[in-house]
Amino acid sequence: MEAWIISTYASHHYLIYALILVVGFLEGPYVSMVCGAILSLGFLNFWPLYIALMIGDLIGDVMWYFIGYRFGERFALKYGKYFKLNQEHITRIKTIFHKHKNPLLFLSKISNGMGFALAVLFTAGMSRINFWKFIAVNALGQLMWSGILIAVGFFFGNLYMSINNVMGKISILVVFAIFIFAVIRFIKYLREKANL
Repeated sequence: MEAWIISTYASHHYLIYALILVVGFLEGPYVSMVCGAILSLGFLNFWPLYIALMIGDLIGDVMWYFIGYRFGERFALKYGKYFKLNQEHITRIKTIFHKHKNPLLFLSKISNGMGFALAVLFTAGMSRINFWKFIAVNALGQLMWSGILIAVGFFFGNLYMSINNVMGKISILVVFAIFIFAVIRFIKYLREKANL
């Protein structure tokens, strides 16, 4: 089995990057850190990995933009009443978003939206932000964000490889798991605060 996996990877390594692109689309930030750790072990090449993660994450962003573009205002008016949101509020949100679109999109991307990424992407579509401007700002933020996440994973992977005893390696894995758990909890906390 192991030999088959190695020979498949050697002859069809582009399939690995296609899989990373798909998984990056589904859960970009965590996959980027894990891939950074795998990169430090020498099993992946940086540029194809970086490009696959960027494209996967950007495909997700474009999907949410178009959902907001197509259904945004109708959805906000239908379900906004539960949050005391009316047409006047929606118009105000769109005006603010148009005025500050570049910093909002860029900061949302490099901070993973601090828990509000989907809302920002959805609002960008609902506000009819120019698609090419949306892509340009998001891609710029994605360049930085993917690089940072890969670097974090790479650092932990290198740290793991530099320690020679079992307890040290277990400690690094525990710290890495705690770090990822803390990021997930922080994002959930921000989402819960936003719903209050």
